[in-house]
Amino acid sequence: MTAGPVIVHVIGRDEWAAVADVLAPASLEVEGFVHCADPDQVAGVIERYYADRDDLLLLQIDVGRVEAPIVREDTTGRGEAFPHVYGPIPRAAVVDVTPA
Repeated sequence: MTAGPVIVHVIGRDEWAAVADVLAPASLEVEGFVHCADPDQVAGVIERYYADRDDLLLLQIDVGRVEAPIVREDTTGRGEAFPHVYGPIPRAAVVDVTPA
């Protein structure tokens, strides 16, 4: 059970296994934020960007446990805003992990 609203981060099993205290994927350094989605956006994200992967996990992130700013942005020009986390995400903010 979660304590508040959640956003979702899609991650490979091996990548998640390597996370110690904070989630800070390459996108944080390259783009300045961690890509996330609202629960109802996840299926489309997987279809568009991860269709060839079968090792994915969905991290349910309690937004109340994230200290970094969360900004909803449409960076694709599709008219759909996604939550972007502008900083690392503490592992303690991940309240559930499920297979994609």
